[in-house]
This record gives sequence, structure tokens and C-alpha cells, in this order.
Amino acid sequence: MVDQQALAANGTILGATEAPKGIGSALASLVDKLAPTALAQGPPYPDDLGYDQLWNEPRNLAGSPRNAAAAPMPLGSVLPEGSNFNWAVPIISLGGRGLAANLTLYNNSRVWSRRNNQVAFDAITGWPAPGFSLGFGRIVIYDYDLNYPGVPTCKYMLIEADNTRRYLGSGGAGETSQFETSDGSHIVFLGNARDGGGISYPDGTSVSITSVNNRLLPTTILDRNGNYIQIAYKPDCFQVGGVEYCGYFSPIALDYVIDTLGRRIEFQYDSNYRLISITAPGFGGTTQNPVTNTLMQFDYQTVTPIYSFTGLTVERAPWTGLRLKHIYFPTGTGYLPAYSQYGMVSSISVRRQMTVSTWPPGSPPSISDGVESAAVSFNYPASGSLTDCPAFTQRTDTAVNSPTSVYGYSTSTNTIAQTMTFTITRPDATTVLLTRSTNASSPANGRVVKTEGKKRVCFTDQD
Repeated sequence: MVDQQALAANGTILGATEAPKGIGSALASLVDKLAPTALAQGPPYPDDLGYDQLWNEPRNLAGSPRNAAAAPMPLGSVLPEGSNFNWAVPIISLGGRGLAANLTLYNNSRVWSRRNNQVAFDAITGWPAPGFSLGFGRIVIYDYDLNYPGVPTCKYMLIEADNTRRYLGSGGAGETSQFETSDGSHIVFLGNARDGGGISYPDGTSVSITSVNNRLLPTTILDRNGNYIQIAYKPDCFQVGGVEYCGYFSPIALDYVIDTLGRRIEFQYDSNYRLISITAPGFGGTTQNPVTNTLMQFDYQTVTPIYSFTGLTVERAPWTGLRLKHIYFPTGTGYLPAYSQYGMVSSISVRRQMTVSTWPPGSPPSISDGVESAAVSFNYPASGSLTDCPAFTQRTDTAVNSPTSVYGYSTSTNTIAQTMTFTITRPDATTVLLTRSTNASSPANGRVVKTEGKKRVCFTDQD
């Protein structure tokens, strides 16, 4: 038996090396029953550290925020203000009856976020590793106020599948209320932090939000024609021989997904509770012995982040060294990410001729590097102490039998016009300028107000 005061809200035992917890878990600890429980310690999964600057501060934005300064790149897009690149890896898209069971693995390199003079690592906890998101999003609650007269209150933030953050509003934590996104996307949440509720999208899609593993997670997606997707998660706590084990699976770890046609996408884990493969139905077989196809496999590595900041306080340090090493498709193709000393993905290598071995049977996959076909890399700092979150000024694209392409990123500010301009210099010396408003009193604040493209003009002696 353990002292309840030594437990985190997700049931794990707080150790000396565990990262500080976010206030988003305050509600979870209230609704948990406080009966003493026998627990076995597992790897800690820190709670989400929610705060306003994650959605209203342009330099902290991730995913695909509306009206933000963004530019396309191979494999995804770039948000230059926060030196974030969003990398998307499509896994499966099951068509049929209007609502496809789409599944995509996303990575956002903006793993460090800032508010005031504080920086935090992986504030919205990534899965299956920091910076990554795989699933259908969730709702994060934060700024939970137990002392508010009458009804305790909190703030609600919608996290989309690609880690886009949308503010829903604030209100009672235990009473059903209606909230709506503040970015013009007109997404409505009807529910509360204790019981969950439902999300409604303008196109008629609705999402059931349920309290699972003390998190507000989507469990059913329904389109306007009645087609649906059901989502199940691994238990954060489970019992073996009357003993409850907590903190092994991530609270947002997927178990399976089922669509309207009964097709089942399943997620497999190794003995260390790490996601190692995803499977979907194949052709043939029987109900008792169905044929399944492996869609994707993963293996892992340990990367020890080395970080140093000057004039800033680290309110949440890197809490794990676990990183994805290979992302593998059965075609022998895949990706090999590399990481900077600050713990985020700094380059992506597109590979071919990869192989996978699972010998002896039942062991985690061992994936070979294969041969590089193309790569995208960013010049994140490799050493030294920083006065802000890690940033890049250059992107380099390479490919077999193709010239190397270098893109430059710079920023300028116009205090009179109250604008900030992000200049992207292309390999042919043409430039793209994205200008956003910095006028805090304007509805356009933080949004792009001007886009320009400029080409190089050459002059000769005869001109």
C-alpha cells in the first residue's frame, strides 16, 4: 500500500526524477476515488501542462492554425514564427459510406513552448513519443479553480489530431455548458470537464467525448448520415492478481478503431508498452481467423536531451529520452528521423530498401536504416545556451540525383505599421513574404494580412 499523497493524478508514484505535473490533472484527482490502492510503479507519463499561450501566442502554435503564417515544404508545412515544421505521415484511409477511418502520424518540432520567462518541454504530451501525435485529438482542461464561489471553473482547449490547439472557453467544471472555438472555426463543445460531452463541427460531424483514463478523449465520431468510427484506448490502470498497475500505457494510447463497415484497425505493443505496429483487415480469411495486414511498424531509441537556457526558467524539462528511431512500411520504405540536442526532430530522412526483423518471435521489431532517397533538415542549434525556444534559420532539402536546395528564414518587425514579416528565401533567390498583424487592439492581431512573392531581376551591362 502506498501513501495517496505520493501519487500523481494518473496513479503513478511520484519519484525524484519525475517531471512537474500540469494543473490539467486537478480535476482528475478530484473525481478519482481516494480509497487506498496497491500500486506498482511504471514509467511516468506527465499530465498536459495547459496554458493560454499555447493557443494565443503565435510563436507557440503547432499543427495547422487558422490564418497563421505558414508555408508548404516537402512532407508537411512550416510555421516560421515558432520555427515549427509539421510533418505528416499518412497511415491508412478506409473509404466507404462517407466517413473514412483516416489515420495519420503527425510530428511538430515546436516541442518547447514559452510563456513569460518560462519554457516547457512537450507541454501537450506527445504519443507515441514527444512531439508526435497519433489518434483523433482530445480536450485538455487547465487553470482549474477550486476556490471560485459556487461552481469550480476551468478552461477548455481542443487539441486536434495534428496538435492544432483551439480555445473553447472557460466555465463550470461539473455543469454542462456550451463552448465554442475562438478562432472562427465554429466548433462547439457541449459538456463539462467531469463527464465529457459532445463536439459539433460545421459540416455536421459530431464527436463523443468521454472521460477515459482521467482524460477527455473522443470515443465515437459520427457524420450527418449516421456513419461512425469507434475508438478504444488502452487502460491506464489495470489489475493483475488483485494488484492495480498504473502508468504503464500512455493514457491516450490507442487500442483499436472500428468503422461503420466493421473494419478494425488494431495497435500492438511490446513488453515495455511501446507501440510497435498497426494492423488493418486484409482480404480473405474467416471471421474466426481473419487476415490482417501490417500497415506500419516502429522501433525506438534513447536520446538524452542536453539543454541550456539563459534568463529563462524551465518549468517542465524533458521527461523521457524515448524517441522513435524508424517508421517502417511493409513496402520496405519509411523514415529515419534525427534529433537535436534539445530533443526535437531536426531532420527527416526518407528511406528505401529497409528491412525488419522480429527474431526471436514476439520480440520488438528491429528495423534497418536502408538507403536514403531524400531528406529535409533544419539548422536547429547544436550547442550553446539559448535565450528563447530553439529556432532555425535554414532548411536544406536533398534528394538522390537532384541538386541540394537551401531555404532561408528571417523575420523583421515594423513598429509603425504594427506588423511582423517572415521572409522565406528560395534556392533560386526568389522570396515569399508573409506579414501578420502585431496590433493587439485589432481583430487581425496574430493573423496574416499580406502575402507577397518576389522574383530575382537580373541586369546586364547593356540595360
